[in-house]
Amino acid sequence: MNSRCFICVLFCLLLCGCPATIITSDPAHTARQTEAPRAPARRDMSLPGQARAAWNAGNMAEAERLYGIIARNPQSAPADLALARERAAVAALINKRPRSALDALDEWRAAIPDADAQPVWQDTWGQALMHVGDGEALRRAGSVWKDSTRPLPLRGMAGGVIMTLSPDATEATAEALNTLYERAPAADRAALEQRLHALLNHAADAEIARLSGFTGPERDHLFPWTMVLLEDLVRERGRNSARAAQAAARIDAPGVFADPSLLAAALRGGPSSPFLPETGGQATFNSGCTALALPLSGPYAPIGRKVAAGASAAADVLSRQGKNMTVTLVDTEAPDWIERINALPPQCATVGGPLRAPAYSAARTSGLTASRAVFAFLPSLENNDEGTVAWRFFSSAEDQISAMLRFTGRLGITSYGVLMPDDAYGRRMSEVFTRSVQAGGGTVSLTSYAPGSTTDWSKLMGRFVGAYMAGKTPMSSAKFQAAFLPDSWQSMETMLPYLFYQGEDRLVLMGTALWEQGLAARGRVNTENMDLAIFPGAWNPHAATAACVELRDALTRAGGQGGPDVWSALGFDFVRFASALNLDGPGWTPSVVNERLAAAQLMDWSMAPIRWGGGRAAQEMFIFHPTASGFEPVDEKAFKQRRDEIRARYARRRR
Repeated sequence: MNSRCFICVLFCLLLCGCPATIITSDPAHTARQTEAPRAPARRDMSLPGQARAAWNAGNMAEAERLYGIIARNPQSAPADLALARERAAVAALINKRPRSALDALDEWRAAIPDADAQPVWQDTWGQALMHVGDGEALRRAGSVWKDSTRPLPLRGMAGGVIMTLSPDATEATAEALNTLYERAPAADRAALEQRLHALLNHAADAEIARLSGFTGPERDHLFPWTMVLLEDLVRERGRNSARAAQAAARIDAPGVFADPSLLAAALRGGPSSPFLPETGGQATFNSGCTALALPLSGPYAPIGRKVAAGASAAADVLSRQGKNMTVTLVDTEAPDWIERINALPPQCATVGGPLRAPAYSAARTSGLTASRAVFAFLPSLENNDEGTVAWRFFSSAEDQISAMLRFTGRLGITSYGVLMPDDAYGRRMSEVFTRSVQAGGGTVSLTSYAPGSTTDWSKLMGRFVGAYMAGKTPMSSAKFQAAFLPDSWQSMETMLPYLFYQGEDRLVLMGTALWEQGLAARGRVNTENMDLAIFPGAWNPHAATAACVELRDALTRAGGQGGPDVWSALGFDFVRFASALNLDGPGWTPSVVNERLAAAQLMDWSMAPIRWGGGRAAQEMFIFHPTASGFEPVDEKAFKQRRDEIRARYARRRR
């Protein structure tokens, strides 16, 4: 992470004690356990044992029969019952009995009403509809599509069925699907993509060809047409067609997909829609161990300790689930920190961190990245290392800007002004912003200023917006519709009043994650004239996902940690991610890690989800706006309405 970012937050954080459940980094005290010899396994002749044997042997007819018996027996053990309901439906689908699969799904949902929230239920349902006959498929899909109480990804699949099988409804349904997608939270957008991708994989070639005819420059980057092009890409690659490169070029751009791993799999010719009945397409947590390389002493210790608190909370949560995850903290301020990690057992193959670029450079130079799978908490890695030498477990500048441009793009904004501090951070963020806007066909007007110098800000703002006087009223001649401001919140509090003094109040004001860090520690915020201010963030304090609840509860149980924030969420998610990644020995390779990322990333995240494609990370960040008490997620409808009101007020002022 950029040192500027750390400095901004450093003085806002309180020291918190290191959790007692974290293991010492001293290798002499690290526990090393060995497994007792196992006796030869006996054949399980119980009904669940026979069903498992049939499933593992690929005898799906027998598996469907036996799991169906277990699923309909109320005396079955709960664990056997849960697995049987799932596998009875999946086996029927594999056996090309789509109506039986749908019946099994109906029985599963009758017993457990929220079963249809599970990806395996949704994928089985969608794939069965694509093979059951158009009439029944459209009837079932229409019922779900109209029911706003059903899970969003399932409704997305229902819309996909209608779009695919009902030519007269294709464009109207696609438009409604796009609205559903754009209004959805980041994690739900990824799920909508995953489920529709799985569904279209079972459409006939003629249907994909027909849907492809609706795509074009104005739609290629809009859901659900992105998924149609992705399926077209998958099929053309399978035919070794020259059209594959054309399809890839139309959608291979940052920010197009909420789950970029889907595109990455298609580009490398991997399976287009892996069906995983064992896990239902969800991450599976495992026992194991991992290390975190953090600054636990020195000026950055407050941040490191917050990450450590989150890591301890994750270990506590996993332990309560029967998964013992050993977490070893290593202080990167200690001169021998790399040696301490090298001394850990080889089963501790994953390392989270470090938090600072110099420490990563030291890890790389020492060869640590060759012996351990390092997931750095950094916005970028040197020498194009990502996905081959090490991995990133942190948002990038591109992630921040992509999130904001998606938002402003939905407002129809194509022209931007950039007002940047002339320092390393300002130049870097402005460069990425300009490149991203221009790649999407937009325009950028750039103005710079000396960081920290406030004496000429009134004149600076006047030049920035082309201020002039209409009688006694200051007015702006700015042609751009939004302004990118890559500076701290403290600077904004001083700078932005001059913008309004010069008569410009119409601009959407776009900050960076620096605003999140500055606002998080403020008890009271002056938000006058901030109605159109937005910024990206990785932590949503208002989220109520299962992972967020688990993190809050675990920190409360630990005591003395305070509430969760972006740093504790980072530690919490990494330890759970390492458990799901399940690298448990020295035999891993970068390609193995990249393959396992696809399943591990499907865990429930406490912070904004990170997705990997080809080993490269992208975090789908939240969009916030400042409030008197800090910040909260943007209500897009209310934001648009307020912007329209302000623009109308400005128009009246010009008359």
